[in-house]
Amino acid sequence: MLVKKNNRTEFIFSYTVGPSDLSSNTSASRMPPSPLENELAEVVEQMSKLSAELDNPSLSKAKRYALKKNFAKARATSIRLQRKIQSAAQNST
Repeated sequence: MLVKKNNRTEFIFSYTVGPSDLSSNTSASRMPPSPLENELAEVVEQMSKLSAELDNPSLSKAKRYALKKNFAKARATSIRLQRKIQSAAQNST
């Protein structure tokens, strides 16, 4: 989520824990992450990069608008992926 504070846009992100995040860290008992979780990690990384770019005070208004739009698209994608992961976890139990 983007929050405006003191003429700066700050990024606040919440990540829900997936089923593979709850297992122990030993390699024998840890399940490999699903493709959806890998894709979610990529989207989260993209969101953090876009957030870092938005912190640049010398951005033009057009570039800032484009970055915010791309950030919103990435956030929507991450929400859809989180919902898919949750529904897959509920269906598997």
